[in-house]
Amino acid sequence: MGAPDLGPVCHPQAGCAAVREQMAGLISAFTFSKFETHGLIVEGDRAAYHWRADVTFNPTKRTENFEALDMVTFEDGKVRSITQFTDTASVLRLGTA
Repeated sequence: MGAPDLGPVCHPQAGCAAVREQMAGLISAFTFSKFETHGLIVEGDRAAYHWRADVTFNPTKRTENFEALDMVTFEDGKVRSITQFTDTASVLRLGTA
């Protein structure tokens, strides 16, 4: 979640191909380390996952610590949607530094 003018990462993706493409881009651009789980709540077909990690932007090797909350919805045993809340302005700054 974030302001749409921050770029494609803040735009919802729909369909397997679009999600795979976006995830492949994120995986190649960023490395996560010092991952910490701060909370997990599961209620019916929904889960909330609160976490923190050091995130490195691979092209510059610059690292910042981020905290995030992932809201996940399941349907028929599969992930139906993921919405992530984090400091998108800092992600943009890290990715353009």
